[in-house]
Amino acid sequence: MIAFLSGIIKEKEKQALTVIVGGIGYKIFVSNKLLEESKVGQAIEVYTHLQIREDAWELYGFSSRIDLVFFKLLLSVNGVGPKGALHIFNIGTTEEISRAIAEGDIAFLTKISGIGKKTAERMILDLKNKVGVLSGGGSMPARGAAADVVDALVQMGYPLADARSAVQKVGAQKDAGVLLKKTLAVLKT
Repeated sequence: MIAFLSGIIKEKEKQALTVIVGGIGYKIFVSNKLLEESKVGQAIEVYTHLQIREDAWELYGFSSRIDLVFFKLLLSVNGVGPKGALHIFNIGTTEEISRAIAEGDIAFLTKISGIGKKTAERMILDLKNKVGVLSGGGSMPARGAAADVVDALVQMGYPLADARSAVQKVGAQKDAGVLLKKTLAVLKT
């Protein structure tokens, strides 16, 4: 529903920012890192996730689309709710956390407040194949072409993780058609 907000920071709280957009103040829960980087009166742009519960609608904000995607992956793990997923961002970058999951580093993951050994093991089991691209160290091509090609490959029957990995191997391409041809060649080898 609310995918992105751009506005001015009105207030900072313990775990949230109030951002004024068009005269309306939105309370957005953010990671400690984003909270520390933010200043009252500063302009801010955040990608958001709207969590609807019976008693509340809550917005969670992220400085990049990749952090938002990773947050949604974390929510797919049984036992990890939105506040817990947000706390996970407090122990490292998306890349560091992804690498810990890909490598099965339970010790790193249990540093997170509220994440015990069983939840860490579940995170590793559920997400290991989904975070490979994030932990690979390479950079993804431009968002538009890469997203289109990944979507096309998934529609063709390729697993999401394989599609992302192949797109990453090919590297940045502005033209989705060229990227698709090169990525298909990588997948067929």
